[in-house]
Amino acid sequence: MLLSPLSSPLDSDTFGAKAANLALMIRRGFPVPDGCALSVEACDKHYINNNDDKELRAAITAELHRIGAGTYMVRSSAIGEDSADHSFAGQLDSFISSNSPDEIMQYVRRCWQSYHKDNVRAYE
Repeated sequence: MLLSPLSSPLDSDTFGAKAANLALMIRRGFPVPDGCALSVEACDKHYINNNDDKELRAAITAELHRIGAGTYMVRSSAIGEDSADHSFAGQLDSFISSNSPDEIMQYVRRCWQSYHKDNVRAYE
């Protein structure tokens, strides 16, 4: 699974703790904006397929159609980014985007690339 709506139960090992906790908050009735989370598999396929994200772009396009027009936040969160051994809090890039699938894909790629910045590597 490349992505899942935040309204679905999400596993932190697949989607990250931030997304899993947002999904839990939604299920418990807290006012969390609608959205989706990309899986580790989506990132892995991106790198394995040399940045060919047609399948992911199609999934994002479908999800944007479900959610509707608006302004979106594209945020990055590494699996296990905050632990007793290290913390990446605030180190990975985030972007404000329109509901253009092409723009969102561009920002998704930039979020993933931000994991390789020097300031992030210093925390490892």
